[in-house]
Amino acid sequence: MIDPPYLLGTYLLRKTNDISFDSKYTYLVVNDNNIKLKTIYQNWIIATKKSRTGSVTFIPESILDIVNPAKILKKTFRKRMNKVDNDVDLRVKFNSLNKYTYSMFGIEFPEIKYEEISNYNIQKNIRIQVKDTTLYITDDFGNYYLFDIYPTVNLSTRMPYVETAIYTLIFTEILSTVINVAVMKVINQQ
Repeated sequence: MIDPPYLLGTYLLRKTNDISFDSKYTYLVVNDNNIKLKTIYQNWIIATKKSRTGSVTFIPESILDIVNPAKILKKTFRKRMNKVDNDVDLRVKFNSLNKYTYSMFGIEFPEIKYEEISNYNIQKNIRIQVKDTTLYITDDFGNYYLFDIYPTVNLSTRMPYVETAIYTLIFTEILSTVINVAVMKVINQQ
């Protein structure tokens, strides 16, 4: 279970300096037993979803101080500069990566997994500062990530690159075909 329970929830990436997330729609889901980082990106007419799943481990301050004494000064300086409600150091380990179909021409398809990497081992030490409904995350590589809490549980209705669901498209096409056939029969009878 995630040690600081105030981190649980779904967050939307607002701003980052990490170029791998540039002009993409990214959200973070923190559950009791895992963490998921999902990114939806569009290549021309096709949008796909990349999902990374992993675990989070709380890092006690005493371990950080033994490993790197310079972090004491940095952390003290940062705490004076940033008055935050909660401040925690975590180790994030992503251990799987899945890629799914998402949409084509703005039509949402059912998610079909087309690539799975189960030995995806990425590990980062991160520092999370929580202020109201915003997460400010920094990592060991000098990257920052600014996440806002996502207001609803149902993400599928608000994601980009989808103008209509495939089921809506099929229903609309069938209904319009039936109406066209009925109109044509009425016109041909006269």
